[in-house]
Amino acid sequence: MASETFIKVENTAEFMSKSKAVKEKILSLVGGDWSRDLWDLGEGAKEMLREETPKKTGKTAKGWRVSRVRGGKSLDLGIVVHNSYEDNDPPILKYLEFGTRAHTIKPIAVGGVLVFKTKDGNWVATKKVSHPGTPPYAMVARTREKYASQMDRVANMWSYQLEKIWEGK
Repeated sequence: MASETFIKVENTAEFMSKSKAVKEKILSLVGGDWSRDLWDLGEGAKEMLREETPKKTGKTAKGWRVSRVRGGKSLDLGIVVHNSYEDNDPPILKYLEFGTRAHTIKPIAVGGVLVFKTKDGNWVATKKVSHPGTPPYAMVARTREKYASQMDRVANMWSYQLEKIWEGK
């Protein structure tokens, strides 16, 4: 037989009043300071990623964004830092983060040519390029490493605040 646990509430009006007060305190914190703390962390991470992403990748370096993860009543439950160009094909962020091996680049169209500008400003048209590979930039890993302790600190601080509210302090 499964064991059942019951909570007996002697004074329903008092319990409901206290529950409502606790709920309002939590909602005001989560909707205010908690939201600002999360947003500030996200903005800091976004700026670091913008600085660390190679600029020669076109829009990718400028594509970093912060988005809110919403709960009911427009409460911020978290934030996500993402790149608005991350769905590119080929996935440039993957190549930048982890690097690539040496490889041959050929045109997609049969009989086509590759056309690109060299570092010295000359235009080149060729049937294939032997790319030396790309070193890993690891900008996401470095950003995550830098912000991990700050995220833990904020989470611990808010956990403590919520415990105090729950205990009625």
